[in-house]
Amino acid sequence: MKYFIHLILLILLAGQINAQTSVKTKMKKADELYQKDGYMAAAKLYAQMQEQDKSNPELLSKLANSYRLNGNSSEAEFYYSKYLNTASKKEDQLNYAHTLLSNGKCKDAVKWYQNYINAGGEKENVHFITSCDDLNGFPIDGNVKVFNAEGLNSPYLDFSPSFYQNGLLFSSGRPISKTLKRKDLWSQKDFAGMYYSESQGNGKFKHTRNMKWDLNKKYHVGVVSFTPDKKHMYYSANNQNGKSQKKIRDLKIYIAKLEYNKWVNDGAFTHNSDQHKTCHPALSPDGKSIVFSSNMPNGFGGMDLYVSKKEGGAWGKPINLGSEINTSGNEIFPFIDASNKLYFSSDGLKGIGGLDIFYALQNLDLNNWINPVNIGIPFNSNKDDLGFIVTSAGVDGYFSSNRPGGMGEDDIYYWTNLPDQNGYAKEGLVTLIIKDKITLTPLPDAVVKLIDSEDKSSGYLTDETGRIGKTFKPEVIRMVQAEKKGYQPNQLYITNNMAGDPEKSILYLEPLTTQSLTGRIMDATDNKPIAGADIYFTNGTNGQIVKATSDSDGIYEFPLECNNEYNVVAGKTDYIQTSLIIPSSEIPCTNSKSIVKDFYLNTAVKANIRKDMRKKYLGDENENFNIGRSFEVKDVLYDYNKFNIRKDADKSLADLVKLLQEYPNMEIELSSHTDSRGKASYNQWLSQKRAESAVQYIISNGISANRLRAAGYGEAALRNFCSDGMKCTEEQHQENRRTEIKILKL
Repeated sequence: MKYFIHLILLILLAGQINAQTSVKTKMKKADELYQKDGYMAAAKLYAQMQEQDKSNPELLSKLANSYRLNGNSSEAEFYYSKYLNTASKKEDQLNYAHTLLSNGKCKDAVKWYQNYINAGGEKENVHFITSCDDLNGFPIDGNVKVFNAEGLNSPYLDFSPSFYQNGLLFSSGRPISKTLKRKDLWSQKDFAGMYYSESQGNGKFKHTRNMKWDLNKKYHVGVVSFTPDKKHMYYSANNQNGKSQKKIRDLKIYIAKLEYNKWVNDGAFTHNSDQHKTCHPALSPDGKSIVFSSNMPNGFGGMDLYVSKKEGGAWGKPINLGSEINTSGNEIFPFIDASNKLYFSSDGLKGIGGLDIFYALQNLDLNNWINPVNIGIPFNSNKDDLGFIVTSAGVDGYFSSNRPGGMGEDDIYYWTNLPDQNGYAKEGLVTLIIKDKITLTPLPDAVVKLIDSEDKSSGYLTDETGRIGKTFKPEVIRMVQAEKKGYQPNQLYITNNMAGDPEKSILYLEPLTTQSLTGRIMDATDNKPIAGADIYFTNGTNGQIVKATSDSDGIYEFPLECNNEYNVVAGKTDYIQTSLIIPSSEIPCTNSKSIVKDFYLNTAVKANIRKDMRKKYLGDENENFNIGRSFEVKDVLYDYNKFNIRKDADKSLADLVKLLQEYPNMEIELSSHTDSRGKASYNQWLSQKRAESAVQYIISNGISANRLRAAGYGEAALRNFCSDGMKCTEEQHQENRRTEIKILKL
């Protein structure tokens, strides 16, 4: 997991090293890769040479460091042990001590730490155990249980969770495509992307999926933090516009905004630089502070934590959190909870081994965080533990670890405070019970939300006794909401007199009556039933969309949730869609009768024209234009290095105008893309100007500007491998120069 301390490398493997290459050439190539942080690619070459030169300390040192930086502590220990002695470089002696501690070899670790000190190592800025008895001094929380998050993890890297919608957003190295050849040279693994999984409560998840947002698709992206209004997201990604002096695309912080229910890029963090790493953003609950990790100059060594304050709408100068927090090691993956407590991981502060999780309290007088505390066992292990988050209720949360027993390389773990053994509230705490209002029996598998004073919520499932498996303080949680399929949702406001009194903390759910929407889909011309029509039902409460299909008699049926508004849309290819809204007042929970609604669809006046348009733009007349669908517009031509529309591009744009006229509710994003030749910043500017020119042409032909959005992506979304420095044909570069349309609304 040390590899994800940095998540920084972006060099693509451009070819294989010939097995017959001379040792000298191999060494030169391996050293080049090593200097560019291509550790695992370099390790393969060093290992080949080490077979011929088994005692070369330089080779062994680089092999050991390569494996250590990729989280393979057993291989790192093996190579360190082959050459290290008290005359070796003191940095290697310290790294060996850390590796031994991570491998559970405390006595040997203490010995090599002492060797490091004797060799002149910095005792003041290096925090390490001086005796194995120190390990007994870390706290052990017996009231906390840790589980591997069910339904969330994979055999690959899964780490750094963030609360998002009804589940978790997290980073994962699982392959997106079997055909994708691009690899991170640091680890020779797939680049990390963002994934979302829906929470079922109590650390259980389902429907994990890749979030295919138009952000940084090419390389690493992840480790996110949201503004309080959830409209902006700060995230880490490889440098999109430049490289460091080592020719590496280090991690930077970028910003995305929510637009048409999609996240789109909204610029870069003010304090990014091509010459240092800036990553792992953590916004404060009020959104006025951001803590992040960086190796900018004048720090304490490795990665340090910095804070920047919002000043007049802009982020102020970053302030190092100081020597109490930062060390000569790495301080990374910060998180600020609802009470402004700062959590982070460090391999420089005194710990159990690897990266340990710490917290620090905010000192308002000093405007800083002070007195870091190791949160102990079971959160920390002798491996890497990081990415700690806690719900607003403060009773459970998640973190990442590569400890033994997981599903893959790094897994996400769920932690929770255990309730008192009697099942009743301890003094001053509330124990909630969910029951059926009619039978008065406990309800298992009800979804419960605990909502705090700032309207932040965390979700749980009830067990067979109707409890959620945890207690809470009434001054922290102001309201509880509960729902279960087949029952009407209900809520309960929390008061102080509920603590210690089980009868006052029962929330009853009333069973729902059965109700459905049914009807027929008919041809408006001849009143004949339409089979195979699609009917979409959108729940106005939770936004869930469900599709039904009419049978051979044109009949459809759909179960309704009472007291919910529904938007119903019916349609079929070559018919004009029609819709209606069923207000919640028509679906009371006291009614068990079916609601009957028939739909009459009109044949599209220009059915053949629409068929031709679908074939032209989608490649198949039977395909449909849908929200989120993208397609390329051919022959939108520009002169070299110019953005004005050429006359021979008129037909392509004129056809696009006809498409928008045919679909009057369609709203689109028109994007322009360049190849990778030239400066990335210039390509970005040129593509934006070209997109704006094309949009202006469409507006001049009678299409409302409100239906159009121009976007220039430059070389950020190449279709092939022709990135900077790659040799490609003109045809291959042409593949990347294109104009695309994305449907935003229909």
